[in-house]
Amino acid sequence: MKKLLKLTALMSLFIALSFVPTNNKTIIVLDAGHGGKDLGAQTDGFAEKDYTLAIAKQIVRQNQNKNIEFVLTRDGDQFVSLNERTEKINAVKPDLVISIHLNNAQNKDANGIEFYVSNENSQYDKSMKYAEMLSENFGNSIFNNRGVKDNRFHILRNSDCPAIIANIGFVSNRKDRDYLKSEGSKTEIANKILSFIDSLNH
Repeated sequence: MKKLLKLTALMSLFIALSFVPTNNKTIIVLDAGHGGKDLGAQTDGFAEKDYTLAIAKQIVRQNQNKNIEFVLTRDGDQFVSLNERTEKINAVKPDLVISIHLNNAQNKDANGIEFYVSNENSQYDKSMKYAEMLSENFGNSIFNNRGVKDNRFHILRNSDCPAIIANIGFVSNRKDRDYLKSEGSKTEIANKILSFIDSLNH
């Protein structure tokens, strides 16, 4: 009788565990800055909106980790308002949002990559930790690394998850711009971002 009860208990446990969700994927929202009528930074026919979307799509294309799921706030050349972006982000409830941008400055010598977080974000500590990890992953191997900074950008303040803005080079700087226009730049940048994201899934 005891053996029968024990067997019944084990069967019940097995059945119960069979219905436990097994989706332990890391969900990342990639927010390609600008789009549609909003060109973003531009110079000599080079528009920020095109490059940010190309980077986001390249990241998805190069990803080989089945435990990572990407969601894009836009998947084409359409205008998406800041409110629409954060509404989508918060509906998805991701582990992290990375908003991809390029930089621009009146000072043509300003150059490099920099990362932003906001101390008004509900998960500021995680945002800062992830931004520092991403910054360290880039190092100075591609761009002059300008580090992690604090700002009140809408995406950072209004996302209910860790949030980072990555400003990948200055379109106003010839050296950065020439690199961004080069054939292998998107692949190299996507690899750096994917390497960081892979580390979050271990």
